[in-house]
Amino acid sequence: MADDKTGLGTHSDIFEYKPNWAQAQDFSFHVAHKIFGFPGTIHKMFNFDSGGVSPVVMKFGYSAMEKEDEFNLLSFFADSNGRHEAFWCPSFSNDFSLVSNASLGATYLEVAPNHFFDETLGTNNERIYIEKTNGDVITRQITDADDVGDVTRLDLDTVLAAALDISDVLLFSRMYLVRFGDDRFDIKSINHHVGDVTLNFVECNREMD
Repeated sequence: MADDKTGLGTHSDIFEYKPNWAQAQDFSFHVAHKIFGFPGTIHKMFNFDSGGVSPVVMKFGYSAMEKEDEFNLLSFFADSNGRHEAFWCPSFSNDFSLVSNASLGATYLEVAPNHFFDETLGTNNERIYIEKTNGDVITRQITDADDVGDVTRLDLDTVLAAALDISDVLLFSRMYLVRFGDDRFDIKSINHHVGDVTLNFVECNREMD
C-alpha cells in the first residue's frame, strides 16, 4: 500500500479515526458574524458580517473496543494539546461520487454534481480525502471546479501518482481544517474493555493556506 497525501499546506496531521456509525454523528453550520451590543440606546444589537464563511462543527462518537484504540484517540488529542493545534479531518461521509476512471498523472477528477464547490472555492474549503478499497489514502487540494456537461470536474493541485478507478473508491469525503472543540477528553467505560468517546471538532476556515 502507498498513500498519496498532498495539498495539506502547513498542517500535515490528519485525524483518520472513523466514528462509530451505530451512533448518530452531528454536523452543524455556524453563521459567521460578530454581535455587538449597545446598551442604553435603541440599537440593542448590531450584526457585523465577518466574511460570510460559516464554520462547520462536527461531533463524532467513538467506541474504543480495545485499550489500544482508546490510547490512540487520547494520544492524538494530547499531541494536539487539546484546542491548541489545528489538523485535517474528513467528514467520513461519501460527499462525492467519482463518475469516471482517472489515469496515472491525471490533473482532475470527474464527480457527480453536488454543488459543494459553488461557493467554497476562495474560502479555503477545498480539500478532499479519498480512501481506496486497499486502504490507501489520497488527499488533494482542489484549485478549481467546473461543470462540464453533466459532471463536475475538480482540478487537482498535484497530479495523481497512480490510476484511480471508480471501483477502487471506498470513501470520497470533503476534508476540513479543524481544532478540537474543547480541552477535555472524556471516556465513558462500558466495561473493562470498551469505552465510548465523543469528540467535537470546530472548523478553522480562516487559518488555511
